[in-house]
Amino acid sequence: MKISFLGGTSTVTGSKHLLEVGNKKILLDCGLFQGLKELRLLNRAPFPVSPSSIDAVIISHGHLDHVGYLPVLVKNGFRGYIFCTEATAEIMKIILQDSARIQMEEAERARREGYSRHSDPKPLYTTDDVEDVFPLVRVIAFNETIELTKSISFRLTPAGHILGASVITLEIEGKKIVFTGDLGKYNDLLLPPPEPVSEADVLLCESTYGHTLHLTQYEEIEKRLIKHIVYAWENKSLQLIPGFAVERAQVLMYLISKLKHSGRIPPIALYLDSPMASAVSDVFGRFSELLKIDGLELYRALDSYDFVESLEESNKIVHSSQPRVVIAGGGMLAGGRALNYLFEHLENPKSILLLTGYQAEGTRGRAILNGMDELKIFGRYLKIRMRTDHIDGLSSHADRGDILRWIEHFRAYPKLIFLVHGEAHSADSLRLKLKDTFRNTEVLIPKIGDSFELF
Repeated sequence: MKISFLGGTSTVTGSKHLLEVGNKKILLDCGLFQGLKELRLLNRAPFPVSPSSIDAVIISHGHLDHVGYLPVLVKNGFRGYIFCTEATAEIMKIILQDSARIQMEEAERARREGYSRHSDPKPLYTTDDVEDVFPLVRVIAFNETIELTKSISFRLTPAGHILGASVITLEIEGKKIVFTGDLGKYNDLLLPPPEPVSEADVLLCESTYGHTLHLTQYEEIEKRLIKHIVYAWENKSLQLIPGFAVERAQVLMYLISKLKHSGRIPPIALYLDSPMASAVSDVFGRFSELLKIDGLELYRALDSYDFVESLEESNKIVHSSQPRVVIAGGGMLAGGRALNYLFEHLENPKSILLLTGYQAEGTRGRAILNGMDELKIFGRYLKIRMRTDHIDGLSSHADRGDILRWIEHFRAYPKLIFLVHGEAHSADSLRLKLKDTFRNTEVLIPKIGDSFELF
């Protein structure tokens, strides 16, 4: 039995882990690389194995860095089943169609304005390629056991993190291999905590925040939101919050709606300018039984916002002279409608930019956090004059304490842990902590392309 790490190692993007058992190949997640150019180029490189040789793909959750390569895999010959929960399948449809649409629009814009080094820039995949993915999707319930062969089975358990997210537990020839996907927090506002898993011989564990704790409490987050929103109201300016369309946008909407209904912020206009986040919010409504808040409470929060669909309407809000809070698509400023706002407001010292989540290496969000004084947007360099702030307590990822708390539920600790989905410093910090805490466990940080014989 062999495992190969094809992405999502020493980085937080491109999650892909290939298990080979005899002549069977099972891919855990099929994510897109984002951020650094050297990583993004891997999206167009030949896949390390023939896609047609892969028997099944099991998806942990619907984020782009875990599903965004599926259209390429299918286009290049994969014909097996893609297994996931029903909520994940619904979110995946939205995420992949949006990804394809953005790629097509950016390719067209680059061609029209001539800022690509390619004479005829092409998207990695199109909306038609995305449509070819879904006939292969097989929806399964949490805790349902699926037999791939007589000696290989798996089940999915709730991971928190986002709606439908799963921890994958495989039983292969009597051995248990567990992949966390992305674990959620124990104090998430909308979702229950990750469900414990009791046994694993080998654990693939995410390490996004393996080096730190989410110290900012929700009371402090509310205070900072109030401060920025009041400023926008008094200065008739823009409060831009680039939001990850799945879960983060809904958490922000919930928090700000509560502040408005309680009278703690002025009656400022609230907009959700992300067709993808709007569609995902509808999925949240249809799967409200997976949330820990009442469905009516969710609908009340969503009803506080104007949902912006057309680009024409979006452009009017970009150029409006009225005070407004806009949650716009593009949480790391790598794409989405947030860039349209940034392009017009980055050099406006009265406009406010609030970053609320993890900013991967190579993204504009990370450049801002690193103190860069300018950004390149749509082929132009712009000075950063907006008021900027970053709130870390809204991440949907488990922090170091959450990860350790979840692992401590094992009846016997895994013999081997691979740390994935984390930048090098984060993964290594968690590795040292795990080695000190679980002294009989080997803890490794694989690199992209590494393979290991397991049993």
